[in-house]
This record gives sequence, structure tokens and C-alpha cells, in this order.
Amino acid sequence: SFLRGVLAAWAEACPSDSFFVALPRPTDNTFKREGLPDNILLRDCSCWLSRRFPNLLWLLLAMPRWARRLKAEVFFSALPCVPYALPRNMKTIIVVHDVVNIEFKETMQWTNRMANVFFSRAMKSADILWANSNYTRERVEHYYPTRRCRDIFVGCAVDRTLFHPLTEIGRAH
Repeated sequence: SFLRGVLAAWAEACPSDSFFVALPRPTDNTFKREGLPDNILLRDCSCWLSRRFPNLLWLLLAMPRWARRLKAEVFFSALPCVPYALPRNMKTIIVVHDVVNIEFKETMQWTNRMANVFFSRAMKSADILWANSNYTRERVEHYYPTRRCRDIFVGCAVDRTLFHPLTEIGRAH
């Protein structure tokens, strides 16, 4: 719901822009269309790679082709990963939810440990880093003092169709 909330708020704030959501599999039901602004466009970006390998490999290797095809100006990912071979003029915005992969890596599954290989590259090369808390921002600054972006944005996104302030819930009963 984080990605959904971010895209909905961003698309509503910028109604003249188009926001493409690249789906690596044609049957991917993780991102529903209902309730989204009309300028969020879902695209089936499946290929042989996405049918045979994990989504992370598709993101790293196939996403740059789709970014070029869609003439995207910004690459936004709620995963801390920057695909290889994105167009040089494309800005990258990467969301960092936590640094568990660094501080508690022994608690992670082996598949998530593999993804950690790309975490450092994303932290160092992103044009904008978006942390979901001040703690995460401080830890990223600690582990990655040298990085492309100087400041790390801190904020969260809430899907208001799913989550409501307690005062609204109390009034509804």
C-alpha cells in the first residue's frame, strides 16, 4: 500500500504528467487499478526474462529497455535497487524502508540476502533517496556517507482508502 499511496498522491498533485507502472508479469495482480487517478497507467512489460527468473532480475536487466520505450524521465522504485543501463539523463528516486539487510542480515532469507548486493549501489547512485523514517535516514547517512544525493527526504505515504485516523473511525461507529 506504500507504493499505491505514493503514486496516487503524486499523480493527483501532477495531473498533467503520466505515471507508468511497469508490471513484469501479465497476470500480476499485486497492483489493482481501482481508485487510482487516470494518469497512472499500468503497462504489461513481461518478457521471457520475467517468466523464467525472479522479478529482481527483470528489474535490473529489462526495465531500462521499458524506460526508454516509454520515454520516462524519472525512475521511481519502492525497492532499493537501481537498474543497470538506465538512460543517463533519467533521474532515479529510491525508497529506503530500513537497513535490516545491514544490521541484522543473519535474520534474512537467502533470497533477500542476494538482493543486498544491489542495495549499496542504489544508496550510492540514486539522485534522490526517500527514507520512511528519521532513523532510517540517519542509518543510511552513517553507512553511506559518500553518495550522489546529499540530502535524504523523509516521509511516508498512507493509502487513505485503507487507513483512517482514529478520530474518523470513532465517528463512523
